[in-house]
Amino acid sequence: MYKFIEQRDTTDALVELMKDITISNSDKEKIYNTIMMFRNTPKQQDRFVRAFGLKPPNFRKESIQEIAQSYNCSVSAIHSSLLAVQSTLYRIPYEYFLVIKEIYEKYKN
Repeated sequence: MYKFIEQRDTTDALVELMKDITISNSDKEKIYNTIMMFRNTPKQQDRFVRAFGLKPPNFRKESIQEIAQSYNCSVSAIHSSLLAVQSTLYRIPYEYFLVIKEIYEKYKN
């Protein structure tokens, strides 16, 4: 139970940080590679990656509205995708979570 709580809290904190600060492209790529390893749909993964500018090589961050427009869907559908990926990160194997944790620790101050 403790690991789940740690993973949830750290993942949530990193997502909040990524909304407010710019992290290095190499760290973005690590997050990208972690996300792409797990079981979300390609559409959910793409929406998350675009919202936080995680896709190599350009790492372009897009607004929720831009993503919704490109998918011809609602903003709430994009939010649902972001939450689906985020909640998957709560349950990834601990060795993969350590990548997320390391990045969070690097930027939290």
